[in-house]
Amino acid sequence: MKIRAVTTDKYGFKREIGATEIFEEMYGAQRVEVCDKPVTENFLGFGIALTGSSCGLLQKMKAVAREKVLSEAFGAEGLNLSLARISVGSSDYSPELYCYEDAEGNFTIDKDKEYVLPVLREALKTNKNLKIFCAPWSPPGRMKTGGSMCGGFIRESFLEEYAAYYCDFLAAYRREGIDIFALTAQNEPETDQAGKMPACLFSPELEAKFIFLLRKKMRERGLNPEIWLCDHNFIYVKRVLWQMKEFPELLSAVNGAAFHYYAGGAEQTEAIRKKYPRLGLHFTEGGPGLYNNYATDYCKWGATVCRALNHGFRSFTGWNLLLDESGSPNIGPFFCGGLITVDSVTGELSYSGQYRAFSHFSPVITRGASVYPCKVYDSAATGTASYPAAPLACDATAAKDKNGVFSLFFVNPTQEKKQIVLKRGKKAVYFEAFPDSLTTLQIEEKQALLQ
Repeated sequence: MKIRAVTTDKYGFKREIGATEIFEEMYGAQRVEVCDKPVTENFLGFGIALTGSSCGLLQKMKAVAREKVLSEAFGAEGLNLSLARISVGSSDYSPELYCYEDAEGNFTIDKDKEYVLPVLREALKTNKNLKIFCAPWSPPGRMKTGGSMCGGFIRESFLEEYAAYYCDFLAAYRREGIDIFALTAQNEPETDQAGKMPACLFSPELEAKFIFLLRKKMRERGLNPEIWLCDHNFIYVKRVLWQMKEFPELLSAVNGAAFHYYAGGAEQTEAIRKKYPRLGLHFTEGGPGLYNNYATDYCKWGATVCRALNHGFRSFTGWNLLLDESGSPNIGPFFCGGLITVDSVTGELSYSGQYRAFSHFSPVITRGASVYPCKVYDSAATGTASYPAAPLACDATAAKDKNGVFSLFFVNPTQEKKQIVLKRGKKAVYFEAFPDSLTTLQIEEKQALLQ
């Protein structure tokens, strides 16, 4: 049995640590229990958003520098990300505010031809298995209450025209050599962001009606991307459940539901998975804060990934591949950081805690992998001696790739060293999780722990 463990902590980035098979009981160690059955058998992949802001910065770089960033994100020797999210028109992380209609009302994607499409083509060259999915932040303003892309509601009388507009976008991208794999009807449909950025309120009922129209028009035009509901926070699980109950025919029109992490937790989506198991769950947005432990929050992202995967999410996509040191360019009110930061003066690159976390997961849990939920038995977290202080809990998830290699991912956000025993059948493996660390344990053998 070949065992290897690497960890990311304050002492280094993915340094190798000791791990060994043991043959005696270690009753005082924390035990990790791996479920016998996978929660996901055909994982889709990890990804990042190629926002207009990210594409704009990349397009301004010299070719060698641009290639370095794209290789670090999508290359086999980098993070090996296999999904990319783009916006339909501008988002808050775009250099400018625009839709796909010119001043005369003619449909055009000319703006995307300047800096979005060239970067997408290079990303696809870097990883030929890259799948691209999309979401609109707003329809053209004329289709909304208030007449602006910034805030307001979609008007029901424009649903059919908007479905045709969306199909025009899909067809135009296909002509440019970019096939859209999946889409959502609206990014964050429960907020208009107080009119401070491109955003649109889209009621659950109108979203369902729009999807029926969109699916019909796509079929007529030979377009067949997957459609994912919601594309908003975990707390809006109730929105999806209501839609599926009120419009049962949605089950044949959509392929999944998408969620962000800004409110609620992945465990809330269990209600969808249990009632509608054929709907794929997708984590479609979440990124580092520019001024909130930007480079050191790898445990936060490790825990976020573990919890999403343990609850059956088929993909996990971050927000903004690249921004500068001020979180620019953008046309919105938020201070997001990029997965990677480029210094606007020197061109030097720096890396987020999310990047460090992804480096554990995305090169290992690749497309087609099986994911196994894990439970951590940690007496320090379950005991009541420290009550009412809330102890930090450790998280773990596991995966087996198509070659049968088993990987355990363990997050220790505490300030204590944890002694960990992974026990499966007659075999047990011991390793130590250092304070504030994210560890990957890999086991290679013909009869892996899950066989």
